[in-house]
Amino acid sequence: MSFLTNSDNIIDAVLTRKGRELLTKGQFNITKYAFSDDGINYNLYDETAGQDADADILSLPILEPSTNDNAALQSLLVTMPSGTQIVSWLQVNPTTATIVKDSSGASVVIFYISSMNTESSVNEEYVVTDLSNIETFNNNFSFSSFIPQGMNAKAYQISYKTAANVTETTIFTFKFQGVETGLLSDEITLTVGPWQGIDQEAKS
Repeated sequence: MSFLTNSDNIIDAVLTRKGRELLTKGQFNITKYAFSDDGINYNLYDETAGQDADADILSLPILEPSTNDNAALQSLLVTMPSGTQIVSWLQVNPTTATIVKDSSGASVVIFYISSMNTESSVNEEYVVTDLSNIETFNNNFSFSSFIPQGMNAKAYQISYKTAANVTETTIFTFKFQGVETGLLSDEITLTVGPWQGIDQEAKS
């Protein structure tokens, strides 16, 4: 979706393939929308130009609508409280990980969380949200947190529970969220492989 002109509030909307399919079935219903400032170069703002400080920005060409998620809405606009000067973010490293319990004991993965927020600190607690396969996860894994020495971050360790007996590869997705600030991380993907050889002698 895009505005066709700079002077008039004319909007051009293009439906995705799924949208067209729902439209033909009479099931198309818009429930959410979002705006972005893709294509806006804020470096063109000229404080010395007085009332025309944003003239160069307003004269920029408008992007045409696109149904490609990788090309559109890359810089979403959000509503912040009046007076906000810093936009907070929550960064988790890594965002993809794999753990496999084997004879070497490689059954743990550690996620490091850092926050850019003037109202929070490294001591903020985080919870896991939007967890897929939640029952399987709760039955087989456990979380523990600690603050790494010399790092301005908090770490969360995910490990197999003692009684876990994972026999198939499972993919979990989840996010971390700050308890105090509500900051939400990007989606994290955790691939868990089956035990490899650790109990072979006991089973034979």
